[in-house]
Amino acid sequence: MNRITIGALLLAALLPLSCKDCGTDGGTNNGGGKINPNILLVKSCCDDPFIGGQYRMGTWRENVIYIGSPFRRITLNSILGVERDTLIYLFGRHRFISNLKGRRIMMVRSNYADVSSGQLVEFDDETLTLRSLCDSTYNISSAIYLPNENRCVYYTYGNSTRQVVAGYYALDLATLQDSLLFQYVSEIGPNEVVNGFDISPNGGKLLFPVNRRTERPLIVEHSLASGVRETLSVVLERQLLWLRYHPSGNQILYSNYPVGAGGHTVADDGEIGVIDRSTLTKRILDVNTNPGGLSVSVFPNWSPDGRHIVYGSAKGPVSEPPGALSFYSLYILRDVN
Repeated sequence: MNRITIGALLLAALLPLSCKDCGTDGGTNNGGGKINPNILLVKSCCDDPFIGGQYRMGTWRENVIYIGSPFRRITLNSILGVERDTLIYLFGRHRFISNLKGRRIMMVRSNYADVSSGQLVEFDDETLTLRSLCDSTYNISSAIYLPNENRCVYYTYGNSTRQVVAGYYALDLATLQDSLLFQYVSEIGPNEVVNGFDISPNGGKLLFPVNRRTERPLIVEHSLASGVRETLSVVLERQLLWLRYHPSGNQILYSNYPVGAGGHTVADDGEIGVIDRSTLTKRILDVNTNPGGLSVSVFPNWSPDGRHIVYGSAKGPVSEPPGALSFYSLYILRDVN
C-alpha cells in the first residue's frame, strides 16, 4: 500500500477569486432578496482572501462535514453552525468525495479541473494518512463503500491503453484486487462532471444515472445479486443527474443539473429534490442561493439522520444562455424531512 503521512500544510495559495462571485451569506443577496431561511452557509468559496475553493460537494458524519477542494474538515455545533474549520489538504483536485466508513473516506484526485476522472485515494482521519487505491490512469469518477464489507464499488470511464473497460467494479480494500460488476459506458463520458451512482443502505442495489447527449436522463436500479434492472418512471427536466439513497432506503435524493456545471459556463440552472421510492413522486426543494436570479445547485448528500442535506451552489446562469457560473460555496438545507 502506498501511504503518505500528512505533514505540515502550506498556509496559502492565491486563487483568482472575488467575493462578488461567490454564494450568499445565508440571508440576503446583493439585490436585497431573501433566500429560504432553512439554507445555512457552511463554507464560502472566498471567505479567505488567500485560500479560495470550489466546494461542489460534501459528505457528513455525525457533526463533521468533509468537503473539497481544497480538502477540509468542517465541525458543526448543535444548531448546524460552523464550530471549527480545518484545512487538511491544500493541493490536489479533489473533485469527488465518497460516503464514509468509520473515519475513512475516499476521494478522486482528478486529472482535470472541471470533471472527476483520475486517481482513487483513501484518507484515514484517525491516523492522518492517505493511500492510493487506484492510480490516475484508471480514470475513476466516483466510489462508494459497501456496507458491512471491506470493499467499495467504483465507476471508471475506462482506459484502452490499460485495457480497463468502462463500468462498475468491486474493489477489495485489503488486497486492492478488483473485479468487474458490469460494463457500462456513459454516453457523454466525463462531461457528466461526476458519475453520480449510489449503493442502497443494505448493499443490495446499485442506483445509477443514465446521462445522455440529446435526451433527459434516466434513473436505473440494478440488483447486485440477480443483475435485474428497473428503470424508474421519474420525469427530469435537465440533462445530468446525481443520486443518493436516504439512510432508510425509502427516498432518493437527486441533483438534476446542466452540462458545464463543473466549469464556468452553463445554459440552465440546477434542481435538487427528493423522490419517494415507493410512489416515485418527486418533491422539488427550494435550494436557490441567488434570489436575484438563478443558481446551479449540485451533488447533495444526506445528514446521518436523514433530516438535512449538504450541497454545493453557485450563482448563474445570467438571463441569456450560455450563462456565467461563479465559484461554488457549500450549504446545508435543514429540515428536508
